[in-house]
Amino acid sequence: MEHTAHDRPRQQRLGYRLLTAIVLASACLALLVTALQLYIDYRRELAAIEDKLAQVERTSLDSLANSVWSFDDTQIRLQLNGLLQLRDVRYVEVQIDGEQGIEAGTKPEGATLTRGYLLRHNDAKRTVLGTLTVIVALDGVYRRLIETGQVILIAETAKTFFVSLFILLIVSRWVTRPLGAMAKYAQSLSLDRLGATFVLPRRSAAMPDELDHVAQALNEMSRSLALEVERRAVARAERAALYDAYEKSRDLMQAIIDNTTALIYVKDLDGRYLLVNQRYRNLFTGGRDIIGQTVEEVFPGDLAAAYRANDRRVIEADAPVESEESAMQPDGLHTYLSLKFPLRAADGATFAVCNISTDITERKRAEERIRFLAQHDSLTGLPNRLVFRDRVNQAIAHARRDGHRIAVLFIDIDRFKHINDSLGHQAGDLLLKEAATRLQKCLRQGDSVARLGGDEFVINLPGLSTDGDAMQVAGKVLESLRQPILVEHNELHVSCSIGISVFPDDGEDADALLRAADTAMYHAKDRGRNNFQYFTPQLNDMAQRRLSVANQLHQALQRGEFVLHYQPQVNLESGRVFATEALIRWQRANGVLTLPGEFIGIAEETGLIVPIGEWVLREACTQLARWHRDGHSFLRMAVNVSPQQFLRPGLPELVARLLEESGLAASALELEITEGVLMARSQENLASLEKLADMGVGLAIDDFGTGYSSLAYLQRFPIHSLKIDRSFVAGIGSDANDTALVTAIIAMAHSLRLTAVAEGVETAVQAAFLRERGCLGAQGFHFSRPVPAPELARVLGERIDTPQAA
Repeated sequence: MEHTAHDRPRQQRLGYRLLTAIVLASACLALLVTALQLYIDYRRELAAIEDKLAQVERTSLDSLANSVWSFDDTQIRLQLNGLLQLRDVRYVEVQIDGEQGIEAGTKPEGATLTRGYLLRHNDAKRTVLGTLTVIVALDGVYRRLIETGQVILIAETAKTFFVSLFILLIVSRWVTRPLGAMAKYAQSLSLDRLGATFVLPRRSAAMPDELDHVAQALNEMSRSLALEVERRAVARAERAALYDAYEKSRDLMQAIIDNTTALIYVKDLDGRYLLVNQRYRNLFTGGRDIIGQTVEEVFPGDLAAAYRANDRRVIEADAPVESEESAMQPDGLHTYLSLKFPLRAADGATFAVCNISTDITERKRAEERIRFLAQHDSLTGLPNRLVFRDRVNQAIAHARRDGHRIAVLFIDIDRFKHINDSLGHQAGDLLLKEAATRLQKCLRQGDSVARLGGDEFVINLPGLSTDGDAMQVAGKVLESLRQPILVEHNELHVSCSIGISVFPDDGEDADALLRAADTAMYHAKDRGRNNFQYFTPQLNDMAQRRLSVANQLHQALQRGEFVLHYQPQVNLESGRVFATEALIRWQRANGVLTLPGEFIGIAEETGLIVPIGEWVLREACTQLARWHRDGHSFLRMAVNVSPQQFLRPGLPELVARLLEESGLAASALELEITEGVLMARSQENLASLEKLADMGVGLAIDDFGTGYSSLAYLQRFPIHSLKIDRSFVAGIGSDANDTALVTAIIAMAHSLRLTAVAEGVETAVQAAFLRERGCLGAQGFHFSRPVPAPELARVLGERIDTPQAA
């Protein structure tokens, strides 16, 4: 059956839209052309004006200057009127000596162009006689431009109109009418009219164009749809027969599978559900019956495509297929172990796919958790020592083959134990998590970081070309951890010490590199912390010595090998000793006197600093009591208290007991604490300090200026004095920054009504400067080195010469 359409469509929207687009495009183009032409004409007009003004400069200035020289008023006015004859020149004026002025014309309003020229006498010096001002009005230029623009726009509008009309006629005849006929044919298609032939409403062309191809495609589509409808009708009939046979056993099968814990369904080859048990409906469809629906009607697009792909694997394999499938449930993502197998009819042909799924979510989660815990740190999620060793050994194998170098960075957070002791382990855990995050951001591609335990981290840097690459990463780590960390409303300032070992120089396997890096890390701590150090063979000897010292410290405390030396604190105004600081020394059995810098750090690491500190307090109080009995009742004793000793509970009670045992007044004792103590666990610290202050014990901040304390802390805590760190005192007179800083600390102490004591005074210049600035307390080699108690007793009560201020 042929279908023809010769009626003109009532609406030709495509033609109108095309016409509108052409008109708009032409209008924009016309405006652009007009604007360009006007701009060119404008520039041409300005150029003409500039030429006229240049001509004035070349031809008229000298004659006008001669007239001004001769004071010929008539001639000047004639020449000015002559200039007014130039087009668009409206006003000219001659100023003589800045006072007398001759003008011609009227100053125009609106846009103008003004030029000024100097009138010079034609003598050797080119004497300036006055100025000539010429004002050109631009309103004539604008008027001529508007007239030109109107002509261009009228011409372009007429051209656009006729071109658009011609195009509309062509589009209407050759495009919109055939398209309208195609649309009418498509609207008339139905199941009864499938296969009807469509003919374009125009004379057949010798060479078919695109519209002919579309018409041919419509006819082919109509015939294909007719064949597909017929095929589907046959398929529906076959499916109906299958459903009838299946219904006979469906009820029995449904009762069985509804009482199983597994998820069971059967889908035909088109993905349509034939059988679903109750558990499957409850989990995936909310109890809704989905028999007869396709998988796309039940699940979202991506999930339905994945399920259909799994079913297709069973059909293509024509055998059972076991796989794991994931599905989102209200309580989270679940994993199912699914067994899919084909169902065959009596003739052996596959007609459906059966699925039996078991929920193995908990088993998978447990396996993943066990696997993760076996290989990662539970707090930070970083790989553990086992995984790290494996990665380092793999990197070593690659390095041996490629000739590259490997670096291992051993990182330890400085004074982390103080944070745990002061803020609690929860705050310490939060700090470790943040540190782990920052370390990961410092890595290059291919690097890895792990946590060994406590506050120790390690980084593996494979594929290094030079050792300097490890230095760059270590620098990034130091800078990253140096930034403030907010933990439970406390802003913590931490640092780290890093040891670096390099393959193959420092070890042939992961364990050797870790030991070398660990040794180098301890060397970094000895160098003041907050730095990195490379491993050297000498460090191995130092590590062995450190272990030996740690063992000997345990015995030294039991054998009574520790002694106290005392360094006097002098009043710079009177020259009298008013206090002394107790400083510990280790008098070994072989007679060697060891300074605290060689063993205090090890004592802090091993925890021996607490019993050693208690011994120092007891010995210092006992010695001070002797001096008081000998008549030096004015003398006070300063004792350093380590952060570990201070942060442990019971320090005020210990001090009270020792004062009672020795018979000393609390005012005779001064405890020196570091600024770091003020920054940790503020409430607990405040309580301890207030107890000590209420007892009458003096409190001083040692090495002031090297930590992070602020005026807020100094005002909040009951501090009595500040000890200016020796590093600042050493720069007095030679370093402007240190000099200014010492001056500021003294002034701040005075404003807060605190006593300032300068440490490390070694020269008369330093002592004179301190006295001049009002710091009357000082100690250092300039007055006396730390000496045993008998030697100090000889200077008590005597006057020590102190330099006068310059």
